[in-house]
Amino acid sequence: MKYITLFFIVMSCVFANDIQLTCSAKDNGNMGIEVKLPESLDGKIWDTYMYYTVDGQKYYITLEGSSTERKVLGMLPQQMELAVHNWAQGAEVNVVVEVCKSNTREILSTAKCTALASDTPAIAGKKASIEFVQKVSDETVRWYSNYKQFDSKWKYDKMGQYNGTTIGKDGCAMSSAANIINWTPRDLNNRLKSNGGYQNNLIIWTKVPYLSYSGKKSLSSSLFSSYHVIGYVGGHFVLLTGAKSGGYGSHDPGKSSNPVYSSGQIYSTRCYSK
Repeated sequence: MKYITLFFIVMSCVFANDIQLTCSAKDNGNMGIEVKLPESLDGKIWDTYMYYTVDGQKYYITLEGSSTERKVLGMLPQQMELAVHNWAQGAEVNVVVEVCKSNTREILSTAKCTALASDTPAIAGKKASIEFVQKVSDETVRWYSNYKQFDSKWKYDKMGQYNGTTIGKDGCAMSSAANIINWTPRDLNNRLKSNGGYQNNLIIWTKVPYLSYSGKKSLSSSLFSSYHVIGYVGGHFVLLTGAKSGGYGSHDPGKSSNPVYSSGQIYSTRCYSK
């Protein structure tokens, strides 16, 4: 049964480059959204917000559910799946994506997907909702630490070549690398600041101690036998811990839970030799 039967796309620009969105109806009745970033945006860090509106009220979509409070989704993966609940037949379903400058409300780009719901079993008195479908796992991989960039012990620590940002704001790549070598984000940040390990606010991958940087590699389950793998999921970096059912496990420094990312959600990798 397909609930989403009609859609159109409005696209705009981010950093003067096009982000392309394509919506579709999935066989299970959910809404599928595919995102294409231009090559020039690979590795950039930003904040992604996604929301829908019911009865004039905005609801922001997160991995933990929907909230009337403006909350960051924290990634813009290549493929997303949204479960559409309790929308009446023929109702217009609008999903808006906002790409914002990190830790600000400055909108760099907006894009909207609009669909018509069909055959949806609406229940009287129950509010329509949209849920981000993402498998998560609290399993941690013992040979990697699982430090979070938002830990109160260091989230306000200055980072970058000129102390231009903080670990909590933009420390996802650096924290992912720290989890490989079992250092805290604070310890690795201090080392990188002392050894020229940043270019502006971006980590220089070759400056991480005790690791040999091997560049970008094509993602596959066999990659993990030879490399430590950091994945880019659109505005955000995560440490990938290995292949598992449904995709690749993660130690995600920006989320309390650790999502399982499908191969279709990961744009590119940054690899260190084992």
